[in-house]
Amino acid sequence: MFAAFVHPALLWGMLLLGLPLLIHLINLLRHRRVPWGAMEFLLAAYRKHRNRVRMKELLLLLLRMAAVALVVLAVAQPVLENRLGTLVGGVKVHHIVLLDDSFSMSDRMGETGAFDAAKNMLLRLTEETSKNAMAQHFTLLRTSQSSPGSLKPDFHAERIDSEFPERLRSVLDTLGPGVLAWGPQAALSAVDELVPDSPQTRRLVYVVSDFRQKDWRDHAELKKTLERLQAAGVALRLVDCVAGEHSNLGVSGLVPGDGIRAAGVPFGMWATVTNYGTTPAKDVVLRPETCSATATQSLPAVRIAEIPAGGTATCTFPVRFPDAGEQRIVVSLDSDAVEADNQAYAVVSLPPFSSALILSDTPDGEETRALLTALSPGGNVRTGVTTRVESPRFAATHSLDAFQAVYLLDVRQLDPAAVTALTEFVQNGGGLACFVGENTDPVLTQKWYRGGAGFFPVLLKQPTELPPDFLRKVPDLRVAEHPVFRVFSGKSATLAGTVNIRKYYTLEDESLETLLPLDTAAGDKEAGAVVRTLAALRNNAPLVVEKPLGKGRVLLFLTTSDARWNNWPQGNPSYVVAMLQLQAYLAGANATFPQRLAGAPLEKILPPELAGGDVRFFTPDGELWETVPAVEQKEGRFAAYSSATDRLGFYAVTWPPAETALPLAVNADPQEGEMLRLSGEELARQLDGIRYEYFPADAFRVSEESLRGFPLFDGLLYALLGVLFLEMLVAISASWHLKR
Repeated sequence: MFAAFVHPALLWGMLLLGLPLLIHLINLLRHRRVPWGAMEFLLAAYRKHRNRVRMKELLLLLLRMAAVALVVLAVAQPVLENRLGTLVGGVKVHHIVLLDDSFSMSDRMGETGAFDAAKNMLLRLTEETSKNAMAQHFTLLRTSQSSPGSLKPDFHAERIDSEFPERLRSVLDTLGPGVLAWGPQAALSAVDELVPDSPQTRRLVYVVSDFRQKDWRDHAELKKTLERLQAAGVALRLVDCVAGEHSNLGVSGLVPGDGIRAAGVPFGMWATVTNYGTTPAKDVVLRPETCSATATQSLPAVRIAEIPAGGTATCTFPVRFPDAGEQRIVVSLDSDAVEADNQAYAVVSLPPFSSALILSDTPDGEETRALLTALSPGGNVRTGVTTRVESPRFAATHSLDAFQAVYLLDVRQLDPAAVTALTEFVQNGGGLACFVGENTDPVLTQKWYRGGAGFFPVLLKQPTELPPDFLRKVPDLRVAEHPVFRVFSGKSATLAGTVNIRKYYTLEDESLETLLPLDTAAGDKEAGAVVRTLAALRNNAPLVVEKPLGKGRVLLFLTTSDARWNNWPQGNPSYVVAMLQLQAYLAGANATFPQRLAGAPLEKILPPELAGGDVRFFTPDGELWETVPAVEQKEGRFAAYSSATDRLGFYAVTWPPAETALPLAVNADPQEGEMLRLSGEELARQLDGIRYEYFPADAFRVSEESLRGFPLFDGLLYALLGVLFLEMLVAISASWHLKR
């Protein structure tokens, strides 16, 4: 059989071929015999032209029957199979499947998922096409394997025969969605490289995806690619693997929060959960765990009452590790539509302690004892802070590299070498806190200011007393949202009203003009202003200011660290909490918390003394992944780089001579949890002007036209026009017309 029909049931319309014949017979029955004297002359003329008239009438009848037959055939859409279709100008069919295996294709709908629906659709495609005798070919390219210049198709131009569906099934069983985002642009751009345009090839391109808004909405470059393929004669078919949008929660962040980060001391971790759905999520349960090489310890679950649609919620939970080193933390959500973003991983580097240097003119003075009691009270109380008290000259004669934070307590004078050392300490990432007092000399602090280039944030004017407010209508202290003053937020906000300030230093107008006010957000900057107000008095005078300097930061308290100018250290628990938060904030000035996302290579910086030999990277399963040589970087450093990561969890890296594995946390990109998709109608608006067919994956079936080499619909239409034109000419010739 050389031909088939797209709609074979319509061939019953061939019964209409008898209609012209029936009309002709009815017209013959309408003839009546009428006696007429001149009939002999007409009969003689009829006998003379009878054969020619009958031939015209028969030809007219046949043309009318042919017109009916052509109409029925055109509606039934016959197509020629490839063996004959190729001979008359047909082409072979090449099925090019672009399979989306990105993060979002792990979306599950009950017992099945989007990627499962894609697999089933591909199996139906090949099973139905393999039943046809024509030559058809198949190419499968996953979006994750469509990098320009390095295409890795799973099948390339393979002939679809009766055994091909099983070969495809064996490959699909090994495939699954990844943890990266791969849009359709690269895969569509690779169509010409995979299967070049040819007159002997009819290219059918199937985009099997979930059509997320982030990939398809307002994508001008993607639309240009589709227009180019359309102009080249490519038939485009979009197969949607998701029946509808689903709610999805994802852990979009896991970072260290408040508290001193040191061994044996509890500190906070912040976890951010994002609701990517269109309805609020209620009673969300987050389960944190700490991991070691030998065991996993579950921590108390954290409950979030509600997360609005499209919103986020940040919760905190305490963790404590008895030993210093690289500590691993995991948080998990309950299972939902997308599993990949339900976990987040973090590695926190814990030192044995957090070191602080206190510089004071009176090491045994009250201002020193007040701060020491808050930072390192001794006894059974462990804060994780180790302190050292020295005179200001210590900064000029000793290295400050061993300390994470330095405190200047009412220091009158500093040697130029000490000023330079403190400035470099902050610029290199250290944290510095300055408290003023009776011994502070505004003139001498100008040398610390150095025209704004030094470590001192502002120019001091004079000490001033704050008039008492006996009615206590307005608290003396107002604070910005800042880690140091988080003790005054939430339910503890009333504690700010218990702090009384009696005396403080005012600032020169030059500093006041460039000072960011209290209500300014941390990221905002006005013209030339780099110093920000963190706390102010009820008369709006600044009390605490912060200045970034290089990689570090400086906080200046315009009052004393003891009870001489305020009552804050006198039994107020908020003072201890604030000073510990101050130490954590200063110590974290140079602390970085790398956010490694899947899809990026891992990097390990090695000091020169450890460089030499190969660096080994291990997968989250503990298997050796890669062995790479260290590459020399600037300033005598060496670095090792892995290939792009494609899994989530804790990778590990070792290098000689050390063999202890250093864990590296790799998380999913939070933006990939966005599950909003385009419906068929929205997709049509985005692809206006592009010709394509749209199918839900579960409803996809192979049309007969795509299985054949040469459709005859256009030819039948042209033949019908020709028959109708001939019918008109014969009808005119066979009829009687009076001459004018």
